[in-house]
Amino acid sequence: MDFFFKNVKYHVETFGNGEPIMALHGFTGYGNSWRFYSEEISDRTIIAPDIIGHGQSDSPEDISHYQIEEQAAMLAHLIDIMKLNKVDVVGYSMGGRLAITFALLFPEKVHRLILESTTPGIDSSEDRALRIKNDMKICQMIKDKEIEGFVNYWENIPLFASQKRLTARKREQVRRQRLRNNPQGLINSLIGMGTGAQPSWWTAIAELQMPVLILTGSIDQKFCMIGEEMSKRIQHATHHTIEESGHTVHLEKPLQYVAEIEKFLLETSTC
Repeated sequence: MDFFFKNVKYHVETFGNGEPIMALHGFTGYGNSWRFYSEEISDRTIIAPDIIGHGQSDSPEDISHYQIEEQAAMLAHLIDIMKLNKVDVVGYSMGGRLAITFALLFPEKVHRLILESTTPGIDSSEDRALRIKNDMKICQMIKDKEIEGFVNYWENIPLFASQKRLTARKREQVRRQRLRNNPQGLINSLIGMGTGAQPSWWTAIAELQMPVLILTGSIDQKFCMIGEEMSKRIQHATHHTIEESGHTVHLEKPLQYVAEIEKFLLETSTC
């Protein structure tokens, strides 16, 4: 379905029937990538929006729409439209940063939180400035090389090296998905809600009261360390590492990924 928030059109996919889980994709992804979850677990309803600048959602020129706080408000609006009180939320990478923001700004709408390969932001102002500078270089690359040239680069960065283990068919599916994105939407996403552009929530995450599951892949050592640090700061957090997986755990180890989330949801069902 499509809906509007602040005059921006958003597209959302829903899969399955049962208890709702809102699933938030990463940079260059979109909602349809969560279909695999409902194929494994039939008694969940997966609510998967295309985040602004991605998929079938709009890519407006106004950068203010891309701020992570506005995107959190968009999710709250979507939940109200769907007449839901609370949902479980799972977020991967960029979607995980948005999930953290949503849980902090609208805690009354989040039952449980699952964070995959993500971070609350960057604490150091110097490191934030460096990240913004690097993101601007990527933005220029997208302008210069256009979408196919950028995707050629993006799928070969070290963060995604473990995706080379995926089948050729799966890699091609991911590539086609990335190529369908609006290049200006990707640029504006980096400018408006990149890791350097968003606020640092490292101190604020201590306020989270809902149960939190943090998932990382053992190959992705940087995010394993971030996940471990987050688990120390969040009161009701559990950090689990899935072996022989990199940054994209849901792609590389989908069965283990779903099993860990379902185990967590079962164990916290009375919370």
